[in-house]
Amino acid sequence: MSAKEQELMDLKENIEKAKREKSKEEGRLESLMERLKKEHDLDDLDSAAKKVESLDEEIKSLEDEFNKGYQDLKENYQWD
Repeated sequence: MSAKEQELMDLKENIEKAKREKSKEEGRLESLMERLKKEHDLDDLDSAAKKVESLDEEIKSLEDEFNKGYQDLKENYQWD
């Protein structure tokens, strides 16, 4: 087999490997998208990003509420 033929065979093998990896990753993506829909009722990544932002805001609000309540307790009650 000549060097050119070997190079073409190697290239063909690399292409086939890339196709298999692509197919595998597409399957993983499909599975994750199904899970996103099933567990969180979200249809796409944009919806998921918006949900994350919303939850981050909710967490921040709850942290602020907690900290305010804690400060009120500290100011109004004697701690031993």
